[in-house]
Amino acid sequence: RLRTAAGIVACSQLAADAVVAAGISPENVRVIRHGLPLSDFVFHTPRDGNTLFTACRLEEKKGIDTLLLACELLMERDIPFRCLIAGTGPLLIPLKTLCSRLKLDAHVQFAGWQAQEETRAGIANASVLVLPSRRTADGDRDGIANILLEAMALGTPVVTTTAGAAGEAIVDQVNGLLVPPDSPTALANALATVLNDHALPPRLAHAAR
Repeated sequence: RLRTAAGIVACSQLAADAVVAAGISPENVRVIRHGLPLSDFVFHTPRDGNTLFTACRLEEKKGIDTLLLACELLMERDIPFRCLIAGTGPLLIPLKTLCSRLKLDAHVQFAGWQAQEETRAGIANASVLVLPSRRTADGDRDGIANILLEAMALGTPVVTTTAGAAGEAIVDQVNGLLVPPDSPTALANALATVLNDHALPPRLAHAAR
């Protein structure tokens, strides 16, 4: 399909580079990133509380197991937090089992599938939007996940990984925090920083918007 297409649109430079690497002429490839109608996203900061929020399909590349392990570290450090995980998928039961094994049931809630309006409200009310994506063994990974852009538009600080194309929208320590994938310690450190440094979230949020 790529070879016979008159033109190819990629939603990130990472995706465009992958197409070119497959032997497609760069002249046939254009990058058009996803956008948001900012009039639909009311910006406000700061936020009270200590809620971590994520919404995604519960599959391997989203790295929710890494988030749970990071939550265990936050709990061990006596950092107050609540983690809300919205979405469903093939790993729902294994993730719930891991959550219970880590004794996180008092801190973590699986909210199931949510309508777009519910997800947007969850982002808007959260202290941090976290997406701990990874690259899987077969190369699957996120591009620039829309939920990251929505959080940036709403004023919710973003913590995510370098596994996909998030770095095309987020500059570490400027308008969000980027950590290595599959590192519960790095993720926990970043989340603790956002929760404990009251000057950092509004600075990140204003730069992100």
